[in-house]
Amino acid sequence: MGTPAIGDVIRVTAGMRYGTSDDVQNVYHLKIAGSTPPNDSDLLDDCDAWLTNVYTAIIAELTAELTFTQISVYNVTQDYKVGETSWGTLTVGAGGGEQMPSGVCMLGTGRCLDHNAVGRKFFGPVTESAIAYGELGSGAMGHMVTAVAAWISNAITVGSHVYTSGVWDEVHDLFYAFREGLVRSVPAYQRRRKTNVGS
Repeated sequence: MGTPAIGDVIRVTAGMRYGTSDDVQNVYHLKIAGSTPPNDSDLLDDCDAWLTNVYTAIIAELTAELTFTQISVYNVTQDYKVGETSWGTLTVGAGGGEQMPSGVCMLGTGRCLDHNAVGRKFFGPVTESAIAYGELGSGAMGHMVTAVAAWISNAITVGSHVYTSGVWDEVHDLFYAFREGLVRSVPAYQRRRKTNVGS
């Protein structure tokens, strides 16, 4: 264990499960900003509060077959595992109607400051209530705008702690903050990993 510091880059993995055996993960990167660094316990709680805010915005589009399992946090700068925590309030998706094929998702994109780096997040699986005539319905679009805005914020504030969201360039050891977000009106399709590949 270490002591988080201002400027540390943090990797946050939002863990979910589709059905009984398929893991669904979205990986995010934050940089600790502001003037008050969190301790490890606070960092876990803050990441849960932030991701809960992101996913609550789109919970009505996500299938009830999607279970929220755990959030894993890793300090990239200091190279240590902060820990894992369960989702505080989210349990399963709340989408109505028939489920779309499991790869059908809503896609959000974040573009970065000072670089051409791009972050993409696939949110799903979704139900038919999210789709209207081959595109996201107006309700789903509005919910996605809210979720993406929460994801790409440069001033994520939880209590006295502040974080910046962005993309981590592992090759060049650089963090790029987001400057804008985009929501696609056309549903995306996320390919699944082959069995026993990945986690």
